[in-house]
Amino acid sequence: NGDRIEQLKSLIEYFLRKIQSINIELIESKGPIQSIILPGNDAIKKVAEKIQKNGFDVRPILSPTVPKGKERLRICLHSFNSNIEVDNLIKLISSS
Repeated sequence: NGDRIEQLKSLIEYFLRKIQSINIELIESKGPIQSIILPGNDAIKKVAEKIQKNGFDVRPILSPTVPKGKERLRICLHSFNSNIEVDNLIKLISSS
C-alpha cells in the first residue's frame, strides 16, 4: 500500500530529525532499521531492557557480533508507529 510506504518514510525522517536533538552516535541509515551505538555489552543490555519494559521492541546487538566498542541498539520503525511513540523512545534513550 502506497500510503503505508509514505507514512513509513515520513516516520523515518521524523526519527532522524528528532534523534539529532540528543548527543548520540547513530549509524547512518535512511531505512526503517536504525542503530544507535552505545559502547559496552552491559550498558547496551541495560538500556535495551529499560526501553523494552516501556513497551518498545528494541534489540541489543552485542560484542562479539559487532566489534567491541560498537555495541548497538537496533530499532525497527514501522508504518503503524506514531510520532508520539518516536518521541517517547527518544526520551527513553536520552535518559539512559
